[in-house]
Amino acid sequence: MGLLPDVETHLTRGFYKLGWRIGQSPLWTLSLLTIGTLILFCGLIKLEQSTDIRDFVPSDAESRYETKVAERFARVDKGSFYSIQIVGYAKDGGNLLRTNHSEQLQSFVDTAMELSVEKDGETFTYKSSCRPYCEVNTPLTAFLQVFPVMEEPFHYPQALVYGTPLYIGNNIFEVTTDNSTGAITGFGLAVIRFLVIVENPKIVMAWEEKVKALYKDYDLLDLILWSDGLLAEEIDRLGYSTAPLIGLSVLLLITFFLLTSMRADSVRSKPWEALIGILVPVIAIGASFGILAMCGIKMQPIIVATLFLVLSVGTDDAFIMMRAWDRTIDHRRGPPPAPRDSTSSHCSTSTSSSLEEVPSIAERTAEMLAESGSSIAITTLTNMLSFGVGIFSSTPAIRALCIYSTAAIFACFVYQITLYTAVIALSGRRESKRLSSIWCCVKAGKNKSPQSPAVQAVFRFANLAHDTFFDFIIKISKSTSFKVALCFTMVAYWVGSCYSLTNLRSDLTVNKLALPDSVLIKFQERLERAQSEMQILSVFVTKPSDLRKEDNRLRTKRMVKEFEHAMFSYGKNSTLFWLADYEEYVTMMSDDQFTYTELPSFLDTPGYTHWKAFVHIHERECAKDSPKCVDSFLLNTGFTSVVRFYERVPQLENWRKIASRYSEMGVVPFNENSLFTDQSSSIAFTVESSLLAALAFMAVSCLLFIPSFSLVFFAIISIASVNIGVFGVLVLCGVELDPLSMAAMLMSVGFSVDYTAHITYHFYKSEELTPEGKLRFALSAIGWPMIQCALSTILAVSPLLLKPSYIAHVFFETVVFVIFIGVFHGLVFIPALLLTLPQECTGKQMPSTCSTRSSECGDAPEKPAILPSLSATSLHDPEAPMKM
Repeated sequence: MGLLPDVETHLTRGFYKLGWRIGQSPLWTLSLLTIGTLILFCGLIKLEQSTDIRDFVPSDAESRYETKVAERFARVDKGSFYSIQIVGYAKDGGNLLRTNHSEQLQSFVDTAMELSVEKDGETFTYKSSCRPYCEVNTPLTAFLQVFPVMEEPFHYPQALVYGTPLYIGNNIFEVTTDNSTGAITGFGLAVIRFLVIVENPKIVMAWEEKVKALYKDYDLLDLILWSDGLLAEEIDRLGYSTAPLIGLSVLLLITFFLLTSMRADSVRSKPWEALIGILVPVIAIGASFGILAMCGIKMQPIIVATLFLVLSVGTDDAFIMMRAWDRTIDHRRGPPPAPRDSTSSHCSTSTSSSLEEVPSIAERTAEMLAESGSSIAITTLTNMLSFGVGIFSSTPAIRALCIYSTAAIFACFVYQITLYTAVIALSGRRESKRLSSIWCCVKAGKNKSPQSPAVQAVFRFANLAHDTFFDFIIKISKSTSFKVALCFTMVAYWVGSCYSLTNLRSDLTVNKLALPDSVLIKFQERLERAQSEMQILSVFVTKPSDLRKEDNRLRTKRMVKEFEHAMFSYGKNSTLFWLADYEEYVTMMSDDQFTYTELPSFLDTPGYTHWKAFVHIHERECAKDSPKCVDSFLLNTGFTSVVRFYERVPQLENWRKIASRYSEMGVVPFNENSLFTDQSSSIAFTVESSLLAALAFMAVSCLLFIPSFSLVFFAIISIASVNIGVFGVLVLCGVELDPLSMAAMLMSVGFSVDYTAHITYHFYKSEELTPEGKLRFALSAIGWPMIQCALSTILAVSPLLLKPSYIAHVFFETVVFVIFIGVFHGLVFIPALLLTLPQECTGKQMPSTCSTRSSECGDAPEKPAILPSLSATSLHDPEAPMKM
């Protein structure tokens, strides 16, 4: 161990000095912290929230480049691309080609196109703002118009209307056909699309509201509108509707904290300190969020989960600190110390035989922080590291969550060791003056314990239960038969968890970002049903070859054919490609000689004008018959069957493989769902690497605080075991791998350390000579606070059950599983492992005569105590006040 720096010793000394300073002037400490906090809170004025759905996609995802290519082709140079989709179906679930239903559907599309809205002095009409997407619903309206009068049969997805192909696969779904001819006989679902490039999305959202107001005029139809703006609002609503639940969490924690703050000696009860213990993490959240807001880091809706996380972590630390404060008195109630020689009798010691020799407030505060500080520091560091790894994530939403979580956890730690330490020091002054714990200015009664025999009986029973429970843990942990049974149990647990993890799938659907009552849920269900029949792949050719050369035209057609035969493709019937029509046009106009000169007139010819949205040209170059005539072009082809994002991964890889074979043409495949498909394909690697990195960092941090390889090895085994179990159970509960569950898993890694690190740290810290004695000390020091932490954490997240959204479901289940599995490992698995260690591997062995003070007396000791005196606590001290 000599090769490792004794970080724990130096930290303990540092915490001792800090506690001494705060204990001497707690009011000054509180005043300075109050001023600083108010300044930091001012930053909340600049707090902004991002609701961009792309924040859940890795910033280095290939689909982001593909999206930029699509936006460039759409000439989105000013403003932003805005998509509105409306699914329509008959209220009775029947055929939309019935005359009355068909007329209402056509009327709705026409009316929406003409609808205008005014906002902020600006007028918006879709028909005047839709270029180049004005024709996107033309196939639907044309089909509805001509179907009743056309004698020729229509086929899906392309129907011939007077010899002109009409692609209806983008608008018509749930199609029924004649079994013998394959002709369309009806369809059950229509998708109406409004695509526009706008600089002011708010005016389009106002137009949406007018469109939704039209619903009442179409009594035969059910219409559901969804748009980019409404999605952003829904994500925003998810955060704001969950945030108020933090108030209920605070109320539950206050109740629990007040109950557990009661002591047998009423003066030592701490109701007000308990209340402030709840407020400390709230203050830390506000201060850290203020700093980040001033730095311009936008908040994500999923960061609401951070509020519950930091609240539970902060209260956990308060339990540990209050327990350590009580022990600065409790440990002194042992047998009288051995007589001291005259040379040392004038110096104060940390051990006295009675409460009359109580140390000063500064000394008690120093001892309290020295004992609890390192324990809090190790869990804070590991929690920060588990989220800190995510700061380097390429997914903006995860990065923002981890930045906010890491900052809030660190701020909570700072406020705990400063502000809350000052509060406890002031509480110590009240105790020393025997003032009431409730009415702080009123003198308490002379009796140090309650008069009621019933109350005394409750405290005696609680003490007995406390000691009996931990004695039982030590007893069974020594049993060979129990260890054998535990071994088989753990093997079965690991095997079951690993098997469950083999069923983990990565998928993120937009309805995971919505509340259960959101219209998005219903919209998504109907849209997915439609997408299983037909979806569109757009292929952009950004560097067209010289099409005057036949070999280049053949290569271009070969490329189109490959996409038509790609994985899950619908085939040639679903393809929209302008080149064949233009070749036919050129044959008529230029004697079968391919030329660019006819391309502008081709795009202006009735029957071919719809190709304008597919080809970008330079007319001057066309007049010169130059290959530069065609700047870029687009083709569409259909695919089917796949809906879930994890199913699309091999398909997307197939598209990109085809595109790579035609790299000289700048071929870029694009589908609006590719962003989330990329997220699904990369999330598994991101999670694995993040979790492994977090575990590695935790191993290093544990080794710094607990410089014993054997103890750290047990700790890491336990942490890994907890997380394997948590992840396995989450999969059984239907949780899929996505950015939200990734955040929960990172949180799981941080939380799982608490129950292992506290036990192993106090086991290492003990000066007892035997493993059993060390375990007894560890359980006495941290066992009950650990159970309090578990209960308080469950209370903190329980309000999430009132918002049954996906994110609430994932975070609540993660916390509950971490707690139950973590407590089992902390109180059963780790003790059994620790008692198998030989005595020489159990940690530092400090002689009982080790000095705990400086060699000279003074107000502030030159060499602060490492507090071996606190190690002498016995679980069976009959005189000790209530442990709880």
